[in-house]
Amino acid sequence: MEVKGWALSNESPPEQLTDDGASVSIPYLTWYPKIDCYKLNISSLHFGKKSRGRFNPNLSVFDPQRQSMDEFLAENTVTRRKITSVVARIPDILGRLAPLTLRFKHDLRKLIEENSAWDDPVSEKQMLRWKTNFLIIEDVKDIMYFRCHVPDDAVDLKCRIYVLCYAAKEGIVNGAYSGFLKSDSTWSCNNILGRGLLAPEEWTITRKELGALNVASNVKAVVERALGD
Repeated sequence: MEVKGWALSNESPPEQLTDDGASVSIPYLTWYPKIDCYKLNISSLHFGKKSRGRFNPNLSVFDPQRQSMDEFLAENTVTRRKITSVVARIPDILGRLAPLTLRFKHDLRKLIEENSAWDDPVSEKQMLRWKTNFLIIEDVKDIMYFRCHVPDDAVDLKCRIYVLCYAAKEGIVNGAYSGFLKSDSTWSCNNILGRGLLAPEEWTITRKELGALNVASNVKAVVERALGD
């Protein structure tokens, strides 16, 4: 194996690493080195499945310029299996969409409660909910995220970490944020990691809050181990 090239923050990527002169493809992400931002590689809505690692070239994909979401869904039989595949294709390993993915997990749980079959059409009530969810996924595809970094005007490399947690009826959300003291005596703030977790429905809010604190302690240990000294 040979190194194909190096892309550096705040510089345009080398020609051999980019197709459009601005971005570099990374597993799950598309990075824009010049502005040091990235977006998640969320595919356009479809209900296809791979055969030998590839989708059918004639796959029906939602195109908002050509049709409405109602028209696209009317052309397809929407089942729990198909909905689950759409949610599973969201490549959010850093948890940038943690509150949204928790919503999707909660709504998948409601699908199971209503009908546990994988391939039965979902009810009209659930279709209304999932139409909204699909539109949300389409809306967040092009959100750009700042990469978590050390500011150029940081006083030193000493970093403070805030680990925040929250519990509600639907589940638990955790977030870890880094902060560096800057030369103007203010602090930076960047999201390092996010996690959204379902909790057993019989748990009280108080118990979910204790569970959120437990998860937060694990997130703290993971972040400390990853960042070292």
